[in-house]
Amino acid sequence: MDSTASRTLAVVGVACLLVIPYHRTISAAGLREEAIRHREEGVERIKVGDLAGAMTAFQKAAIIDPSYAVPHNDLGLLFEQQGDFNTAKRSYERAILIDPNYLVAYLNLATLHERFGNKDQALFHWVKAGMLYEQQGDLDSAKAAFQKVLDADPNNLEALMSSAMLQGRQGNRELAVFQWVKAGLLYEQQGDMNAATRSYERALVVDPEYVEALSNLALLYDRRGNQELAIFYWLKLGLRYEQRNELDAARRAYERALALNPNNIDTLANLAMHYERVGDQGQATSYWQKCRDLGLPNDPWTVRAEERLVVLGALKSGQV
Repeated sequence: MDSTASRTLAVVGVACLLVIPYHRTISAAGLREEAIRHREEGVERIKVGDLAGAMTAFQKAAIIDPSYAVPHNDLGLLFEQQGDFNTAKRSYERAILIDPNYLVAYLNLATLHERFGNKDQALFHWVKAGMLYEQQGDLDSAKAAFQKVLDADPNNLEALMSSAMLQGRQGNRELAVFQWVKAGLLYEQQGDMNAATRSYERALVVDPEYVEALSNLALLYDRRGNQELAIFYWLKLGLRYEQRNELDAARRAYERALALNPNNIDTLANLAMHYERVGDQGQATSYWQKCRDLGLPNDPWTVRAEERLVVLGALKSGQV
């Protein structure tokens, strides 16, 4: 009785679970077959309006095969329709305990909690339902479930990350990276810097040039005292800004890297090239000269610095 139509059940009296003695030895497969027969009998009794008989049949099915989750969900629907909501909740929870991948029971629990304003519990079960939809290949329903959660709680981390992974799988790169970055910011607010780092890195897997992810990683590594990685991401950010022709932003990114290590050859070279691009030969010459002074004789940047200093007139070719 997994369909929505089953919720049209009329109110019936609460029936106690039956204790049915079994004296014969039956295989697990045999028990499941017998439980299924009782469960099907319950469905048929509902069709003719015999809700008390349906309750009894579902209870028999649940007792005969304790590993069979479906009749517990059926009982939950019956209890919910008769107004016994606590017992309904326990029945759905029992179904999930038996089968943690039982999608319909998660949906029933989500709607039950929604009905009584238990927002956190409802959203938790909607997220679980979305994950199960995705596992089953029903991606549209999965997206709808995650979006339902995010509409109610835009900062729900589980829904954000689940949605980001799904959007990435479907090629919706812009939304995926936005959600990964948002998840990273929320983790930072919670003080979980490792999870924040992973979220930003996931954004860069989807789009290696995403400015917000690059800048957030640079800032995060800067705060964590990881100078090498902070410089790496500041430089990547500067190059990305250069590609976008946002030259002031590029310069600021390079300067953030330079502040961490004034003798970093990569940073000096990027600043030298930047100033050449904007037409400031004096600054370009200064940074190329620092590259030459700090670099090893055969280092590629040293060679490049000498070439550019000759072009800029600060060095004669015979001095190289």
